[in-house]
Amino acid sequence: MTRLIRKATIMTVWGLLVAGAALAAVPTSDSQLPTNPVTGRNAVYLGSYTSYPSPGLRPSIVGPGPLYQFTITVKSSPTQVVPFSTVKIDFSACKKLYIAANNADPPTNCATNTYRVVANGSGVASFAIVGESDNPSGAANPEGFESTTQGCAAVWADNGFGVYGPNPIGYLFIGTPNEDHSSSGGAVTGADLSALIGDVAFVASPAATCSPNCFLNRSDFDQDGAVGGADISKMVDIIVAVAAYNGPGCDPLAANNCCLPRIN
Repeated sequence: MTRLIRKATIMTVWGLLVAGAALAAVPTSDSQLPTNPVTGRNAVYLGSYTSYPSPGLRPSIVGPGPLYQFTITVKSSPTQVVPFSTVKIDFSACKKLYIAANNADPPTNCATNTYRVVANGSGVASFAIVGESDNPSGAANPEGFESTTQGCAAVWADNGFGVYGPNPIGYLFIGTPNEDHSSSGGAVTGADLSALIGDVAFVASPAATCSPNCFLNRSDFDQDGAVGGADISKMVDIIVAVAAYNGPGCDPLAANNCCLPRIN
């Protein structure tokens, strides 16, 4: 009889745990994604293997806080956080974007171009993602163009028990200061500025068939939904800010290799 009671108790507790997992509210768009305080757009930069400096010399232009680091606070309502949520960023719709294969534990999933982090007890997931672009310097941009209204990276989050909602909790625009997919001289150099200028020139060219809606996440450094001269100014500030911390990017031929992009 005692064994039967013990078994019944265990089954009851297990049932309550399963029911709790099923009933735990899934995250929603009430979650807080990194937001540019000037433009209001959810946008981040991907960085290099390095320490993460404060913006340094010109903070009013580069923006507050460490470059390349950002957090996402997972919520199921405006007032309810979701502790220990697994937050997954899906980069598969981003054009010619390379993310490092060994970004995280668990590692980046190269097959799906996703990166995962488990939030803490307050629902806050912290990210510092190594990534870069392969910018053809505006050479007709054969990979095509991206939406100006929705970031290319979808953000998903579960309820802490592996249950995801039917929709992403939001989308992120992804800027990549390392535009030339090279670590020569450091991940972010004048070569990347040159590649950016190629994008700006092509977008402004009458030959751009996408005009007036040409847009590429990688080159929108002021995070305003357009690629233009202001992005060149911001890129100069980023180069200055990271000069003393300019580590390598990912390299398809090295140990710190890159995942191949899903969309070329």
